[in-house]
Amino acid sequence: MSSLACWAGLSFAAPADTTAAQRAADAVADNRYGDDIQSDFRARRVQVADLDGDGRAEILFLLTATCAQANFDCENSLTVLDALRPNDPRAQPSRLSDDAEKAHLARVRALGYVENASAQIPGEVESIRVADQRISVAFLAREASPFCQGDAGAGHGHSAACPAPGRHTWHYAWKPGALTRLAPAPGRR
Repeated sequence: MSSLACWAGLSFAAPADTTAAQRAADAVADNRYGDDIQSDFRARRVQVADLDGDGRAEILFLLTATCAQANFDCENSLTVLDALRPNDPRAQPSRLSDDAEKAHLARVRALGYVENASAQIPGEVESIRVADQRISVAFLAREASPFCQGDAGAGHGHSAACPAPGRHTWHYAWKPGALTRLAPAPGRR
């Protein structure tokens, strides 16, 4: 954390290394509360990249969970964190915040990055690559995947349409507040 520049208790510089980025991603995962169906949230495949060409680095990672007999899509989200700015309201506790939420938000402010956008990936992720502000996610879709329950996943913030079984590469663009899936090139899936 000492490698991050701080101002008024908030960090605004890009993570100096993947260790700092991993700590910020872990803070997001640690704030997820598990239950008897979905638990053990983890930040995986953490990367640092300028996703929108503004000269500031964002943190990109896969947020996963372990699921047991879920009737909804198990967490498998491509997630973007962006840097906090001075007086950023996203990391401030509300008057209703309990001690646990206040502690989490203090950790987020100290690390300098906050969750901005995410998209469910409906298969086992094999790679995440970033080139020219374009995010490419290669994954393997399977029948009865815990990451895509079809109609059962609808209403839980995930798409009802699962891709056909097999290998896929989906591409995304990020801008503050939105992670958008790009249309596939003709002849590709």
